[in-house]
Amino acid sequence: MRYIDLDTLLAKREAWGASDELWKNPVLKRDFSTYFHNKCWYTEVDLTGSDVDIDHFRPKAAIKQYENYHYNSMLEHGYVWLKNDVHNYRASCIYANRPRGEGGKREWFPLKNDSPLLTPNGCEVALPLLLD
Repeated sequence: MRYIDLDTLLAKREAWGASDELWKNPVLKRDFSTYFHNKCWYTEVDLTGSDVDIDHFRPKAAIKQYENYHYNSMLEHGYVWLKNDVHNYRASCIYANRPRGEGGKREWFPLKNDSPLLTPNGCEVALPLLLD
């Protein structure tokens, strides 16, 4: 498992503005791509000459359950409170992020079995099974 310390990247936060769709900001995309050494966070493929998607690591709009696993079924509308949280963003190639046949991350976000989503005081403690 790899850990990404976003503190250096987040020091540039003021340059990205305060849009309701912050992940679409071209300066943010460039900064994330540079910080991730111009590689997709999921596949580590070189993004030179390719569009960079800013993926919501925890899906912002919906959660798709995989087969009979109901690890985060109580979040039918996704992690909406994280839609503009830059800690939830990852630089991604379009193939890893967008639906492609049976591939692409899409709205899947598997958690470890019996992983709680939130503590009683509202802090997130979910244990994702994806890289992070």
